[in-house]
Amino acid sequence: MKKIVILDSNGNLEPANSDVINRHIRYSTFLSEGNHLVAISATKKTTLLFSGNFTHIMVKTRSKLKVRYFLGAARWTYQNKSDISLFVCSDPWQSWMVATILSRIFHLKIPIQIQVHGDIADEQWARLSPLNTIKSYVANYSLTTGTQIRCVSHSQSEKLTQKFGISPSKIFISPVPLNIQSGIEIHQKIRPRTIGLVGRIQKERGLDSFTKLITLLNEADKEFRVIVIGDGPDKPELQESLELILGAGRVRFYGNLSTPELVNRWDDIGVLVSTAQSESFGRSIREAVVYGVPVWGIPTAGMLELQSKVDSDFVSTLDLNELPLVLEQQFARLLISKCNEQARIEIVVESENGFRLVAESWNHLVNLQL
Repeated sequence: MKKIVILDSNGNLEPANSDVINRHIRYSTFLSEGNHLVAISATKKTTLLFSGNFTHIMVKTRSKLKVRYFLGAARWTYQNKSDISLFVCSDPWQSWMVATILSRIFHLKIPIQIQVHGDIADEQWARLSPLNTIKSYVANYSLTTGTQIRCVSHSQSEKLTQKFGISPSKIFISPVPLNIQSGIEIHQKIRPRTIGLVGRIQKERGLDSFTKLITLLNEADKEFRVIVIGDGPDKPELQESLELILGAGRVRFYGNLSTPELVNRWDDIGVLVSTAQSESFGRSIREAVVYGVPVWGIPTAGMLELQSKVDSDFVSTLDLNELPLVLEQQFARLLISKCNEQARIEIVVESENGFRLVAESWNHLVNLQL
């Protein structure tokens, strides 16, 4: 049995993120016979999950240095080194370092695929924080040593090639598949007067810009409400800021939701807002379109790519330098905008194909001779 091992040092496959785990279970169903998917994740407790062709090993990790995670991954790698055929790194820094060290310690001559989800080749991304600057330097080396780089869009691929000097032949493009329910029906209507924020709640997502938008919009509109779906390290600060601006009665936080729960909440969101300063072809903005929710966001590469697929009246760029009254008018127009049905279908098809394409990239790499 050939084992394809995902090194998830950031804990993206935390048990609370059931959608992410279900996505990987679906990946495993498209693997060639004889290939088995294993994910080793840094989580809050040590446990083991088996589901068909997918094994999830969760290593309890407390420190940001992830020493316990590395030791757990090393122990498992030593016990299974003869069966490991591919390392898949969930990021080009910590997970890549773990894969590189394990490969050298145990003399594993196997391919390494590095996943790049964020728009790390954007110059603004590196300037968002000192940590991002360090990550950018590490990526300069890691991305040139990986066997294959997986990114989420053509625009991201072009930027990676230009900034890091990666050969286009090493890049594999596939948007992160969406966990969507089949048979979605969109009933065109005037949507509720709510602003939605969906995803991980951390400063890199442009929380300051989101708060600024809410402040400006509140000067012209005292009726709209805010719905936040997701969790993250900066949730308490965001919640305090929003409740200070609007009052607790106009703000609702739901935390992480499963796919069925999130489906029920899309109808409660009038307009999805994306304020990340540097954003790739993200899941939430595509998922919003699939469920018929207009998108209003800062013009990042991901937003512009989505706008090229969908009518600009439905996916609109956000300028925080506009006057409150202008922003309120834009918000009102988005609430009654219509979804481009063909574009919506294309996003669904692209997502469904993504599961197969990712698995096929792993099947291909497993058979490479290094």
